[in-house]
Amino acid sequence: MRIVYVACHGRSGSTLVGSVLGLLDDFCFVGEVRTAWTDGIRDNRACGCGKPFRDCAFWSSVFERAYGGFDTPAARAAYDIFIAYHRPFGSADLWGAVIGRRAKARRVARYLVALEPLYRAIHTESGGKIIIDTSKHLRYGMLL
Repeated sequence: MRIVYVACHGRSGSTLVGSVLGLLDDFCFVGEVRTAWTDGIRDNRACGCGKPFRDCAFWSSVFERAYGGFDTPAARAAYDIFIAYHRPFGSADLWGAVIGRRAKARRVARYLVALEPLYRAIHTESGGKIIIDTSKHLRYGMLL
């Protein structure tokens, strides 16, 4: 599995870059995967296909494969872990893992274990294509 991760400031053209790369045969543009938990599952905002996130065939298949669906105990546990690490104090743990402090890295392992099924499912559902993730945040990208 390969991921092209775009780290940059917001409103800098990352969606355009992702969209253009997504036109290539071997690439699958999935937008900001990091926001699947908040904008997608929690808020059910529109996917790039125009449908509400939970009604999108691609994301429904991804979450079914990764966690057994959107509202399963596994998906809720992964959501809780994601939200905990993206609160202000949780961010310190992510930065700690990125810069290599071992105690922090061990604590963030739960986070990585929760995310792995999501990316593996995206890879499988896209037909093994290279994933283009424009989530932008440096610490998130370094963990991937």
